Amino acid sequence: MLKDFTVGISKSEDIMKIIFICFLLITLISACASKTVYISSQTDPRYSLNKLDAIFILFSDKASIADRQFYSFLKQEMVDNGFNIVEDLLSSSYILSFQTGSKTSKMNSTLFMPTTTSSSGYVGSTYYSDTSTTTAAIPYSYNYTVKKIYLDLYSTQDVTNKKYMTVWEGCIGAGSEEYTAYPNAILKSLLNVFGTNYKATTSIDTRYKK
Repeated sequence: MLKDFTVGISKSEDIMKIIFICFLLITLISACASKTVYISSQTDPRYSLNKLDAIFILFSDKASIADRQFYSFLKQEMVDNGFNIVEDLLSSSYILSFQTGSKTSKMNSTLFMPTTTSSSGYVGSTYYSDTSTTTAAIPYSYNYTVKKIYLDLYSTQDVTNKKYMTVWEGCIGAGSEEYTAYPNAILKSLLNVFGTNYKATTSIDTRYKK
């Protein structure tokens, strides 16, 4: 017969401490993980594109400051990667247009944290003590912003003839933190698939131009 049985359960860690640990772990995991982007590249099979083809980057005098800054960034990065960028539209073989954008979404996730509970008491005159470890699911949510770059290439001859069909379409998406930290590496990753058909999540070279 069991008598005088008492059980004591140890208190959980303070909730604010748990939250702090959760976000610390998330930050550490994010910092250690390889940086990846999603790239989409589609090319018209009728064209065989080469970075040595003369390319004119389309740019408006009425463009915003942000677009003017990106134009300079794009132009320099393409030159650095061996593209033949020309200043005269009529001497070009292709016309490149660009667009940038961003989208913020609320993400929900769960972090699993180990918790320890202990119990003790008496079974008859015998003292009883035990410790067990379980896993607690801690839900959390955060905002995640994706920055995107869109590049569209047109044949200059087609545009002259008022035919506005894309020859190549490239798009890359990266988290805002990665985009801020590695803009050159991200744009280079997109330029690397110029003139190809490619869709995949891809690691970037975080050492490039750092």
